[in-house]
Amino acid sequence: MTEPFAINNAQFQKILAAIDALYDHTPYWMHLLVTAFPIFLASLLGFVTALFLDWLKTRRDSQKLTRERREKELAQLSGVTTAIGFNIEALIHTVMQQVLPHRDQSYAAIAAIQSVRNKEMEMQQFYELLHSEFLPIVTRCPEPYFIQVDLFKEIPFVLAKDPELLKLSGWVLTFTRHLLYIFDERNKHIDLATLGKDDLDIKSLERHIATQATVGDKEVVNCFQLFQQFIAIGNKLEAIIRQDYKDVIGPKLRVQPPDVLKDILKELERLAKEIVPEWPPPEPPAS
Repeated sequence: MTEPFAINNAQFQKILAAIDALYDHTPYWMHLLVTAFPIFLASLLGFVTALFLDWLKTRRDSQKLTRERREKELAQLSGVTTAIGFNIEALIHTVMQQVLPHRDQSYAAIAAIQSVRNKEMEMQQFYELLHSEFLPIVTRCPEPYFIQVDLFKEIPFVLAKDPELLKLSGWVLTFTRHLLYIFDERNKHIDLATLGKDDLDIKSLERHIATQATVGDKEVVNCFQLFQQFIAIGNKLEAIIRQDYKDVIGPKLRVQPPDVLKDILKELERLAKEIVPEWPPPEPPAS
């Protein structure tokens, strides 16, 4: 059996002091602040970091998509520009080899047939000219090939930058189809005039030559207007590429027609003003 022991008051006070020293008198909110705040701060930093990294990834992906889209748009614009350049050169060849000789010789033949009527030229001499100098008026015109460019379908995004391109695109399609129709009309008249084995009489010749001269006038006016639309579209596309795609990596092509185009346009404009005295046609009144 354990024997009881006694402690005096001084010893008891020392025990109480030791127990009191072991007790934490720090307030509860301080415990919460010390223990919970670091956890909260770490969680908050982790959440903010995750949001920031996600924003960076989204921004990087968005920039990549934007860059790829703009590079694709630039490639499409350059492709359309190349097509416009080809069409201008194709039209230059057609005008030089077919349109201008056909129109000039048609009117020369009209003057020659009048000389025959005035007994200033023999009919045989005229027939010789018809198969030499005047050969363009009895020569069929091969159908020229143009790359059909519908800006609304090919590059619809560009219409927001310059809506007038839609109108120009429509005029290009209109004048192109009209020109092909005129060439077809010319060839049909030539076929009808040359079906017979015998030479045409003077009245039939006059009728055929007058028809060819009229067709030649249509060819001149239509070609001049078609050139204007091609050039206008090329200039607008060049301006858009230069202004909106200067920082985009890719081909920045522009229409560079041959130097001879200036002389052709000057001649076509001169003839167009002879054919249509009111040239250029007046602009439609504003609504």
